[in-house]
Amino acid sequence: AAVELPLSQKEPGSLFAAQVSVGTPPQRLWLRVDSASQWTYIPDAQGFGAGGFSSDNSSSAKLGEEKSITFVDGSSISGVLLRDDVEIGGLRAALVPLLLARNATPRPSVKAVGLLGLICFQGTDFRAATWNLFSGDAPQEGLLQ
Repeated sequence: AAVELPLSQKEPGSLFAAQVSVGTPPQRLWLRVDSASQWTYIPDAQGFGAGGFSSDNSSSAKLGEEKSITFVDGSSISGVLLRDDVEIGGLRAALVPLLLARNATPRPSVKAVGLLGLICFQGTDFRAATWNLFSGDAPQEGLLQ
């Protein structure tokens, strides 16, 4: 199913961003759309302040182990793995795996903006496509409790 997603530019010359809702009740976040990335992370309110996601305020949030990601340009993000309900462009999925980012090197110039990676590695199975749309990583049994 196609998803129409309104985009916005938070800073001139920056990547476009899309509004995504995460959690129960939904918390609205801005994620930079990156067609060259397989990763999706959301900013943690504890690490990034106002505009970040608070897992304490979501009854559907399930936290997992710590994780770090280093990108091709040398920047990095670290936080904890998270499963929660996500809505993007009217499409809603339950317990989607994400990285709840608590630290970034270098610090983003725009506060509380995450990343929506669009690279998908698996075929047409909806659950696999949803997983890859939001995380870009193959599901692993027992990854999150």
